[in-house]
Amino acid sequence: MGNSFKFIYILIIILVIMIVVSLGLFIMIQSQGFINSLEIGSNEVSEFNSKWTNYYGIQKGSTLKGLLKKLSQNAEENINNPIKLIDVAYNISEGSKFIIINSTVKNPNIASFNEAVNKLSVSHAYIVEFIYNENTGIISGIIIKNSRNDKPVNFIPDET
Repeated sequence: MGNSFKFIYILIIILVIMIVVSLGLFIMIQSQGFINSLEIGSNEVSEFNSKWTNYYGIQKGSTLKGLLKKLSQNAEENINNPIKLIDVAYNISEGSKFIIINSTVKNPNIASFNEAVNKLSVSHAYIVEFIYNENTGIISGIIIKNSRNDKPVNFIPDET
């Protein structure tokens, strides 16, 4: 009788170990799939960046309104892909404070992009610069300056 209890205990311990190992493997496989979904290939980086690079430099406000609408659409399309969400810092007049639009998975800030579209002067020439993610090379931030002398303070694109 004593040996049969030992045998049952050993079987229970083996079953518990198998369940724990299986659960660990399942969690590892699921998290690896999530990590892979966040990674981006070099071709995809080039393709994504090419959507924005033609806006670099001096651009009329009317052109930038199109850029901001495109950024708003990008935020809606990539709401679950944080790597492709682009933050924006812009100022309306020389010396004015920069307004920052952060796009995150939980808050793509569509209304803020639309508000920026309404604020930009159609006829004014603005200066557009990019900030690239150090790890992936993808554009993670866009700066729209009223003049060359304007510099956004503490603008670090949120990449989550």
